[in-house]
Amino acid sequence: MGEADAAGVGVFVSGEAINTKRSRLFASDVIEPIRKNPVWVCVRIPWSKVHRAFPELDRFDDDKCLEFIQLACSKFWRSRMIVGVIGLTVCIATFVALLIGLNTLLDGVFYRTVAERLRSPYYLWLWAGGIAASGAFVGFSGLLIRDRWIRWAVASQIVAARCLNCEYSLLGLTPDAGFVLCPECGQQANLQERGITAEELLA
Repeated sequence: MGEADAAGVGVFVSGEAINTKRSRLFASDVIEPIRKNPVWVCVRIPWSKVHRAFPELDRFDDDKCLEFIQLACSKFWRSRMIVGVIGLTVCIATFVALLIGLNTLLDGVFYRTVAERLRSPYYLWLWAGGIAASGAFVGFSGLLIRDRWIRWAVASQIVAARCLNCEYSLLGLTPDAGFVLCPECGQQANLQERGITAEELLA
């Protein structure tokens, strides 16, 4: 085997090792917690600070963390659109189904005739309460869907910003000529090859 062939094999093996390492990091940090605890991604209150669920972001202030979240959401914009369309469709279908069930319950069980509906002082109030409750349920479900996707995007971005050799977080480190030196093991990370920008490292 010539020197050129040997170099080519070396590059191939190196790329394969990087992909294998990335897959293992993602599986251990993102997939494994979900497998062990299925509600891990949806137990946080949707309007609380999502970045405080990740220890890697604790040393950064809220502005930096919000910038990190925005970058993660922008990076996975295709996934965001798909999840948004699916989530909106599910929410609308759920709302319609709840209204159909409310109509069946009120008009088919409790107030079967028009006369009963007109005489009852509670009929319209029950409808109004049912619609409000259905809307609140669907809205909260939409927040949970959005919250779950944001947590996935942030977790993926955090895993991508780790050293492939020792898993040390590279967040906050300043790149030098497109490279970041891991302070834990000394391995250099090529940001271009990793598909990471200096902004995504919160440098």
